[in-house]
Amino acid sequence: MKITFLFTLIFCSLNALASKTIYLSIASSLKNDFTPILDNLNKQSSKYKYYANFGATNILLGQIKLGAPVDILIAASSKVKSQLKAKSTDHLFYNSLVLVKNKNSKELKRISFANPKTAPLGEYTYKYLNDLETNYFAGAEVIHANSAIQNLYYIESGEVDYGIVYKTDFIRSKNLIQLNEIKLKQAPVYEALLLTKNKDAYNLLLENLKHNKSKFEKKGYVFRDE
Repeated sequence: MKITFLFTLIFCSLNALASKTIYLSIASSLKNDFTPILDNLNKQSSKYKYYANFGATNILLGQIKLGAPVDILIAASSKVKSQLKAKSTDHLFYNSLVLVKNKNSKELKRISFANPKTAPLGEYTYKYLNDLETNYFAGAEVIHANSAIQNLYYIESGEVDYGIVYKTDFIRSKNLIQLNEIKLKQAPVYEALLLTKNKDAYNLLLENLKHNKSKFEKKGYVFRDE
């Protein structure tokens, strides 16, 4: 019995050592939807173990430029492709924006926007705001969030009254009321970039995403044939 147990322990240890760690940097707005995908991949694959770091896309980009060891970047913007030497790039899906309020808010005193310097959500938000002929939010105190997740937290927690969020975050939330769906000339897009030679691990991730396409569509993501 002891010999069998020892053999099993050694085998499992060797198997764990044989697994190659794949480091991913992923836009924070995808955290809730990508975490189960990666959990399933790690259960299914003995060859690779996927480790994710979630954050605002522009902050992740800065980390990569400073030398952070990242194999795959999932960005909430197509602009990053021109700033990195990717081995492969793939368009994943689109999102959209909605103007929302906390369900308990009675009036507009404070509003939250993502910071355009750190988060693509902020870039999309200010593109919309700059195109408005009338400033509907004049007089409200503006709070800037460093990421889509932080922006969502401010509104859900009641720290602010209104805000602009991704539609996928609104669908998942129980504390928000949609006021308006924002029409943009260019919809928010998510891109996958392979930054190292781990093509097999990259393809495995993309195949798993395609397999879960219907689940992502139910959560508000839009797939388009290009």
